[in-house]
Amino acid sequence: MKKFFGSSNAGFRNFPILGLLGWFIGNSIGASHPKDALRWSRQERDLAVAEEAAVTLEVMGKSVKRFYDCGVAGLHRLLDQVRDIQNADVVICVAGMEGALPSVLAGLISKPVVAVPTSVGYGANFKGIAPLLTMLNSCSQGVAVVNINSGFNAACFALLILNLNR
Repeated sequence: MKKFFGSSNAGFRNFPILGLLGWFIGNSIGASHPKDALRWSRQERDLAVAEEAAVTLEVMGKSVKRFYDCGVAGLHRLLDQVRDIQNADVVICVAGMEGALPSVLAGLISKPVVAVPTSVGYGANFKGIAPLLTMLNSCSQGVAVVNINSGFNAACFALLILNLNR
């Protein structure tokens, strides 16, 4: 592999599944599609999963706006961003711990939310099972849930939504 693609894929070293794809295709994509995808993450520990989703969408030529550290525990920071979030066509919401953020976010906006539970956390997180079950039991409309730590699948689902809106 190194013979064909060189060793300068350092920017993708944290994304082993996307590393080759990102390096090979990422340099040949033209202008972004006008539809926006928004990737939302509550904590920095969720960053790797959230970035996997963001990089996947960017490789597919989509515009991604990132927000960090805006969650249920700091609801004021989330509320400060609601207007910007509402402008997105689809939102990918990455959350660990109890996984309440996608439900809260979907209650505040009228856009589809793709919820991604993460296995990071402490206490009774159960390696992502707790947030997964919370997200599956969301009472907010417009929330779709993918598997634990599955930023790639969240991006693929968001891409389907964006393509429906063309």
